[in-house]
Amino acid sequence: MKIKSLAQFLVFALLMASLTRPAFAEAPQPDQHSTAPDDASSPCGAVEAVTPGDTVTDDVSDVSAAYIDITEVSTSLSGETLTAVFHLRDVPETLTFNRTGISENRKEYSWGVAVDVDNNPENGDGGYDYLLSAYHIVRLSDKGANSEVPIGDQAEASIWRMDPGSITRLEDASLEVSAAQNTITLTGTIPGITSESRLSFRTYDYGRNFDSDTVECPSPLRGGHATLPCSSAEAVAPGGTVSDDVSANLAAHIDITEVSTALSGETLTVVFHLREVPETLTFDRTGVPENALEYNWEVAIDVDGSGRYDYTLAARHYVYPADSGTDRAASIAASGTVQVNTWERRLKGGILLADASMEVSTQDRTITISGDIPGITTESRLAFETYDYLHGSDVVGCPTPLRQGISSSACDTDGSAVIVPGQTVTTGVSDGLASHVDITEISTALAGETLAAIFHLRDLPESLVFDREGVSENFIEYYWQVLIDSDRNQETGIDGFEYTLSASYAVSSDSEGRNAAASIRSKVQPLILKAFGSDGYVVGGAASIVVSAGANTITLVGDIPGITPDARLEFGAYDFHEDIEKVACQPSSIAGDTE
Repeated sequence: MKIKSLAQFLVFALLMASLTRPAFAEAPQPDQHSTAPDDASSPCGAVEAVTPGDTVTDDVSDVSAAYIDITEVSTSLSGETLTAVFHLRDVPETLTFNRTGISENRKEYSWGVAVDVDNNPENGDGGYDYLLSAYHIVRLSDKGANSEVPIGDQAEASIWRMDPGSITRLEDASLEVSAAQNTITLTGTIPGITSESRLSFRTYDYGRNFDSDTVECPSPLRGGHATLPCSSAEAVAPGGTVSDDVSANLAAHIDITEVSTALSGETLTVVFHLREVPETLTFDRTGVPENALEYNWEVAIDVDGSGRYDYTLAARHYVYPADSGTDRAASIAASGTVQVNTWERRLKGGILLADASMEVSTQDRTITISGDIPGITTESRLAFETYDYLHGSDVVGCPTPLRQGISSSACDTDGSAVIVPGQTVTTGVSDGLASHVDITEISTALAGETLAAIFHLRDLPESLVFDREGVSENFIEYYWQVLIDSDRNQETGIDGFEYTLSASYAVSSDSEGRNAAASIRSKVQPLILKAFGSDGYVVGGAASIVVSAGANTITLVGDIPGITPDARLEFGAYDFHEDIEKVACQPSSIAGDTE
């Protein structure tokens, strides 16, 4: 399977960082899952599944870079020790590492095998429980060094445990590289692996426009899919048309009146019928931060109907720093104004696949986007959303997991409205939110590198109902969290955030649907999560929590390496069945806005 982009672009917002509906903390990388009708219990049908001891072949030259072009993978198992030999079209004596243009903390190269030890797609992350991989991440001190080094001298090899949406490094693995035999061999101990376990393989080169090669069951090595419940009644299939109510509260250019779709082979065409499509829009507006998504018309695609969104086809405009605050009027269709692309979804965002096309008609009041979606069929499910940073969003069909929960308020472009440690921020009460996620005030304190954050909520009951019907296993049911941008650098961490201080609860397989009342403190797990490259979070340490129903507060405390009084903070509270509240900026009265 070949995944290749045509242009480099912003990697989209992450699940935890953008506070969208999550499946949990975050992890490195999956593709779509193809479920055979006669083998619904596994991510792949029995015929195509790869198990330890198997040897599988792949098409030659289906990716451009020879050192990630898999020709064959052979595997063997001794006890719980798995060996995977990647046979590649060519393994050079040296590769160029830390190439110019690749930011620090980016994963530059990887060769990996994902392991579903128990053939259960409901366990692990997307069904996969462990990852055995060789990889290289660009460090700040090495950025742009363009070093010619043997792969075996530069790449690291590790075993990772994959939990729902998160990944934890367990131990080192063994790596052998043979330029003579054109092989890269990984060996590691995988707890619980058997000869019936399922395997998936993937190679990746960030510097080749995210080029990658995948063999057999598409692997989850690129983060995960944001997962949302979706009923058959809500779902829209390719070829369908769906209408939406007109809203006087939405800007006309994002107010969907109808969406019509068509499918030709794997080319999806979506026509957004809007209340109005003006001759020009104002782009790069004052009040929209640098690098923020300003406008968006998109469709999320669940290829196999599993409830997991695999791809996004979108027309978007981001505010580049040089254009910020210019308030320029332009046609939506003007060249270079709106980027139209297909994306493969990650749990924490997306990776660019290819350019797509767009047509804009002010007369017909339509925006039409068209692009190739791998594996799409007439049985696939679609969800649609339009978005304006300053004016909210409109959603049609199943709730789309990309932009939900994004605040429409903007921080000042000079950074004066961001929240930093030591500040107290008061927010308004919302009748539309459940009281236990309705933030009325956030107060923070910093002592050295120890951050304390107190969530003041409208009401915090003595107990909540956990494991409610409709919340599937491995889904986060509740969370209260702080995102920390310790260096105020959008290029580091994930969406600029290096750490998350979080208290959350995810439904386990043995408790799903119990509808049991319990105290928050007895259920939620406080953790510090650390950004791993740009692909996900790993557990970075323990945290503490104090819950007071009497004071209506939840207090989180944790040690955040490198945090300073100038760090940027964002806050979120979430209930799967209710909604999400995000506090990203000071209210205007605090920020100095006198309006």
